[in-house]
Amino acid sequence: MKDIRYALITPAHNEEEYIEKTIESVISQTVLPNKWVIVSDGSTDGTDGIVAKYAAKHDFIKLVRIDRDPTRDFGSAIRAINTGYQRLKGIEYDFVGNLDADVVLEPNYYETTLAKFQANPRLGLAGGLVCDRCWDRLDEEFTAADSVGGPIQMFRRECYEQIGGHTCIGMGGYDTVAEIKARMYGWEVRTFWCSMLV
Repeated sequence: MKDIRYALITPAHNEEEYIEKTIESVISQTVLPNKWVIVSDGSTDGTDGIVAKYAAKHDFIKLVRIDRDPTRDFGSAIRAINTGYQRLKGIEYDFVGNLDADVVLEPNYYETTLAKFQANPRLGLAGGLVCDRCWDRLDEEFTAADSVGGPIQMFRRECYEQIGGHTCIGMGGYDTVAEIKARMYGWEVRTFWCSMLV
């Protein structure tokens, strides 16, 4: 598992309330990413300062700041993801994942997900089951076995490059488009029972 290399991209806009928990959950992973690009999409709160504090301690974390498009739409996150992807040039990795800035992962989340890729060479897109925190309980989101939510999609690099990355769609649904394109190229898409909280 130590030979498997992965990178993460996180779009973040005004996430000071949540992003520290997200960062703590990633730096606690049993298998760390080679690079994690966190793209601050015009944040005006304390998001940048929180990320910068951790980036100073962990050299695999990179903060990138971009100006936010004043005409906000669902494509904002994709523009941030695409910016982050461009910053991965020259980095060695076999898998690339999206991670929203308000998600908390189990410590073995990426190790478990990467093991699924290792076991199935045709697996192009995978992720875990998302659980929403509702007061004092966790509610599992309904997810079909062959569908992975955008906040935690993990791609085999070959699959991601073959589908051309994420498509910027103003009305949302970029995660569904990625799934459809992956299947069109013959890749399998799966959700597994490695959970996370949002």
